[in-house]
Amino acid sequence: MIDAVARRASAWHRFWALPGADRRLVLRLFLLLPAVAAGIRILGVRRLCSFLSGRLSAPSPGAGPDVARARELGRLVGAVAGRIPGRPACLTCSITLWYLLQRRGLPAEVRLGVRTAEGPFQAHAWVECGGEVLNDEQDVGKLF
Repeated sequence: MIDAVARRASAWHRFWALPGADRRLVLRLFLLLPAVAAGIRILGVRRLCSFLSGRLSAPSPGAGPDVARARELGRLVGAVAGRIPGRPACLTCSITLWYLLQRRGLPAEVRLGVRTAEGPFQAHAWVECGGEVLNDEQDVGKLF
């Protein structure tokens, strides 16, 4: 019981230590992740991504990807996803992260992979920006 209280207090301290913009983003993620999950179920992946793409502004020309900020956004999405009951699937987290990056003009791609060797069929999704995997291990593409 004491450990659970200490973990909660620690999470609140980390939350309040974030810059104000990131605190607002964390709160929005608690709504956005379930909304994306519902959108996948209702619209399907292709139509949801098309719908989300229609709400994006064009990226600024000549601007290179801010991979450090992209990594930070990936960490925030993962941290919030870990606190949502039923933990959102990798596809939900990846589409959410992709959308956030695109809104900030950062070029990102959702990658989908499958694995059939060594056991049952498995599928996985992750996001890459500037050649770096943001929300998984760097070698995830070799596994899927």
